[in-house]
Amino acid sequence: MTSEPTSLAGRVALVTGGGRGIGRAIALAIGAAGADVAVVARSGGELDEVSTELRRIGRRALAVPADMLDRAQVTGAVERAAGELGRLDILVNNAGGPLLLGDDPRGLFVETHDDPSWDATLVLNLTSCYWAAKAALRPMLREGYGRIINVGSGYSLVGASGLSAYSAAKHGLVGFTRALAMEVGTRGVTVNLLRPGWTNTRLGDWGIVGVMTGRTAEEAKAHAEGLAAQKRILEPEDVAPLAVFLASPAAGGITGQVLSADGGYMVGV
Repeated sequence: MTSEPTSLAGRVALVTGGGRGIGRAIALAIGAAGADVAVVARSGGELDEVSTELRRIGRRALAVPADMLDRAQVTGAVERAAGELGRLDILVNNAGGPLLLGDDPRGLFVETHDDPSWDATLVLNLTSCYWAAKAALRPMLREGYGRIINVGSGYSLVGASGLSAYSAAKHGLVGFTRALAMEVGTRGVTVNLLRPGWTNTRLGDWGIVGVMTGRTAEEAKAHAEGLAAQKRILEPEDVAPLAVFLASPAAGGITGQVLSADGGYMVGV
């Protein structure tokens, strides 16, 4: 392994939700820092595009289509990555988002929430992270080195009207992060939560946000921008460098923490 404190040369990473948005940006940034990368998501086409970009910069890449709501597929993806790439040093649990199985975004409010959507949202944003971490710990603890990065949300620390299941899951992910950090703290593995704020991804559908908050799409976006010190919506590439740092040897003394890359989301509230 390299002696450079922020280099990831010789390491192997797995990024869930790695086909687009924040996950894609993190996968490419980790690859640029020197690691080989497995990317996991439901969309095989998007994964192939990311893998092609990683190979273009000289990294080994593995595309693993998997449904994050299926325990066997999540565990199998982690085991496949560790087996085919020879080891697993870094796990980025990025897959997430509110899941609405119907068509009306008002169905995410508690009064009208359907139970299957609630259950699926908790599995995607919390339980799947447990499944992936449990599988990843085997190769990490065997090598005595690991970095688990759980990607949270602005709603990991504040409530969100109309996103009760999502907020509950992201709050739970903070607790899981801290508890797991305590479990493995003396065994070479760190566990942290990376907390983005509003970011320019497909999850930021301002039309839907507007319906849920009683605003037009333009008003919803302007409101979100106004909540950040930088008065802007971040790009996924603004978030990725923090993931690279947390994955690196330089972050060896940081564990059980919530670290934000959010443009100063709600710091003035």
